[in-house]
Amino acid sequence: MAEHHRPFPLEEYASRRQRAAAAAAQQGFDALLVWSRGGGTNDRHGNALYLANAYSPFPFVPDNPPTWTGRAHAVILLPVEGEAELLIDVPYYDAEGIAIDRVRVAPNLLAGVAELVRERGLERSRVGLVGSDVLPVGWFWHLREQLPDLRWAPADHILDRLRTIKSPAEQALIREVTARGVAVMTALLDAAQPGRTEGDVVGAALQAMASLGVMPYELHVASGPDAHQYTRSRMPSWDWKRPLQAGDLFHVDMFGAYQGYYFDFARTIVVGSGEPTSEQARLMRAARDSVYAVIEAIRPGVTGRELALAGYEVLEQYGLAAASDVGQGGRASAFAAFGHSLGVQWEAPWLDTQSEEQIMPGMYLAIEKTVGIPGVGGASFEENVLVTEDGVDVLTAAAPQGL
Repeated sequence: MAEHHRPFPLEEYASRRQRAAAAAAQQGFDALLVWSRGGGTNDRHGNALYLANAYSPFPFVPDNPPTWTGRAHAVILLPVEGEAELLIDVPYYDAEGIAIDRVRVAPNLLAGVAELVRERGLERSRVGLVGSDVLPVGWFWHLREQLPDLRWAPADHILDRLRTIKSPAEQALIREVTARGVAVMTALLDAAQPGRTEGDVVGAALQAMASLGVMPYELHVASGPDAHQYTRSRMPSWDWKRPLQAGDLFHVDMFGAYQGYYFDFARTIVVGSGEPTSEQARLMRAARDSVYAVIEAIRPGVTGRELALAGYEVLEQYGLAAASDVGQGGRASAFAAFGHSLGVQWEAPWLDTQSEEQIMPGMYLAIEKTVGIPGVGGASFEENVLVTEDGVDVLTAAAPQGL
């Protein structure tokens, strides 16, 4: 079997399911019902990918019962006793890559879920729902009607906790993920030349992603007179008409996935390789230095709050703390924190001033900040790191840094 069919050995997926089932049993569940969404996106694909290397590519089209329901979704029934089973909406999944023995194709996915629960004798059991952000409320109401004696309870936290600490095999893949991300970012920044549009620059990044097996999620860019913003509230977010000018600030926050695992990092440059003005340099250094203050403070046991405060202290020194968060300054950021965990989804912990969650070895984090001032511009900077026993490995440092 070719390696590209699945990134990890079958034993790793089996271990994940066993640990999830054990956690479910400890919390009084009889089974977990785990939902994931695909449909050509990679924002909520993580649960089924993590447990079974499964992904549904079909678009998320409206239901047409009884012929089909639940398109673009995959579901795993994970009993605390007995074998797990995958239900997927279409028959043309990558059969060689699926990392679970029992697979059922169910074009009418909702009916298939109800049928499977009854077959397993779980229709009167206590079931933990994982993927509550994926299961549409109308489908949930339908399942409650079909399984009136089933006792539902939220259980997202079970997989959230399992995914937080990356295994050695995951860490090895994450190093490959970020290496490909660096290659994409380098191609993007090389293309940010006078006379080209943001659309041209994004196109260079997308071409690099396509050749490297990277699935794009989004590239949030802003430049020139719009650089004080994080990005624009439209689709696409980039300006495909205005040519870049020498001396423009250009920043990008880029997300993509390789083998289902994310990279997410940001950079700022001055277009045309010119020297930044003093105010441009202030913005760029504030974003970069605050991020590296957080990185330098990372050690096992430190809290998200402590890390965020280390970043804000640097922004205060630059006089830019008020230009960095939602509702402040120049609409510079959509994210009032200094970062978050990554993996097969965006994950906790969130590095904000309210977080008491401790950082642990094996976490994969994105450390970020964007600052902006109307009439001056804005700058974004972000690195992806792996937490080690005594600090971090910065995985994206090889990408051009702009200063």
